Formats: sequence, C-alpha cells, structure tokens
Amino acid sequence: MKILTVSDEECAALWDNYVPGRLKEYDLILSCGDLSARYLSFLVTMARCPLLYVHGNHDTSYNQVPPEGCDCIDDHIVTYNGVRILGLGGCRKYHPGPHQYTDEQMRRRIRKLKWKLKRMGGVDIVVTHAPPYGLGDGDDPAHWGFESLVELLDTYQGRDGGGLTHRELITFHDGFQYFARAFDLELLAAIEEEAGSEASAKEIVEISQLVREHDIPAIFTEVNGSDATANAIGRETGCQVWMLDMLMSGDDVPQDWGLEKIMEQYISRLKGDLDTVREALG
Repeated sequence: MKILTVSDEECAALWDNYVPGRLKEYDLILSCGDLSARYLSFLVTMARCPLLYVHGNHDTSYNQVPPEGCDCIDDHIVTYNGVRILGLGGCRKYHPGPHQYTDEQMRRRIRKLKWKLKRMGGVDIVVTHAPPYGLGDGDDPAHWGFESLVELLDTYQGRDGGGLTHRELITFHDGFQYFARAFDLELLAAIEEEAGSEASAKEIVEISQLVREHDIPAIFTEVNGSDATANAIGRETGCQVWMLDMLMSGDDVPQDWGLEKIMEQYISRLKGDLDTVREALG
C-alpha cells in the first residue's frame, strides 16, 4: 500500500501546479494537521482514495467548515487494508485555545483507547501533529514533544530490530534518533553534538569509554560529514567505522525531482542504512 502523508504546508505541486494523474498511485492519504480544509478536499477529490486527518493547533476553522470528503480520526483507531491507524492530533498547550494539551491530558486521551488498543493487538501507524518527546521536537513550548506518545509507542507499536546482537548506536549526530527508535535501538551518543562542531578531546574519551563499556563493534558517521573524529575513536578502541546516508534537506534534492522521486530516494536510503546497521552490528 502506498501512503501519502501531508502536514503544515500546502505543496504547490499538489495544488496550484497540480498535474492530472499525479496522485493516482496512492492508496491512502494521511494529514497530520495545520492544512487548509480546501487543500485536503482537493487532494481527496484528485486522488480518489480515502484521506484521514487529525487536527493541528491552527485548524480551528475545521469546526465551521471541515474538509469535505475526508475523515477525522482524532481519538479513533481505524483499520484500512489491514493496517491499524490511530489518530491523536493537537500540540503541547502553550496558550489558551483548542487542540492543545498538557502531557497528562494527552495521556488521558490514550488511556481512553487502552482496551481497544489491546483488543486490536496494538497499532501500526500513529498519526499525530506533535512528535514524541525527543524525536524532532523543538525548543519552544508550541513544538515540544509528548512523553505520553513515547510511552504509547513503547507499549503498543511492534518493533523489529532484525535479531541484532548489539542494539547500541553511536552516530555522527542525533538526527538518527528516529531511526533508532523505529528499530528498537539505543542511541548512546552523537559524535557531533552541534552542527559543524568537532568533538573535543574530552568527548572523544567519553565516547571511547562507551564503546568499550558496551562492547560496540562499530560506530557510524554520515556520508556528507567529517569522519575524522569517528576514525580517531576507531583507532583508540578497535571498533569499525561505517557510513550511513541521510536525506537531510531540500538542498540534497535536485530541482527537477518530483515528490514521488524524492520519496523513492528517501525510502531507498532508509533501507540502505538498515542493511548497513545490520551488517555492522551483527
């Protein structure tokens, strides 16, 4: 099943500059919030497949004019083509207004779904507007993640680490937190704590101690990053240095690539990284 996910910004290629047939290959569209109701209605009309959505903190107009032809899954679990999908929209509460929650309020929403989650044997996809705490969230209150979502994923979402002997990762930077959590791996340390900064001598010693303490056979750097620090740690500890590949931003993408090509490239790199980790960690 091919799923298109959208959030926060309307894509001109899928609206103003839409080419007929561009959405025909998708089986499902998931909206994570803060998008125009007209935009979602347009997508579901052109794609001719279901569109499921949750609210973002700016989607107050949905109360008066909801997206036509679309289904809200906030606080619901639906099954589509055998895939269990849970919707939990809204963000961390930062000022008075709808679709904002404290962590405890989000936790109560999840508890209300406890028996259905157990009866369905867990969930495959969780559609949210805010991220789990520590996974791509921001420093300002409006973009803090929810610890309750981390608890939800740990409790109800199955993981497959591929039978690895070692499950601890040391990577170039903490952008691989998503990757680690998805495959039940533990990110012990990031070689580059801040963008563009080399690790200090003290940090190299600390990371080397972690490698020895956990008997880690390999550490990972990033294709476009400096590998000097990683190689120094490798020489110090005897562990191997492997390369992972990230699609970091729009700067990595040729201007003539369409959305489908970008998604194919992203998935291809993700699969390649998983194969690399499996080989390196045994």
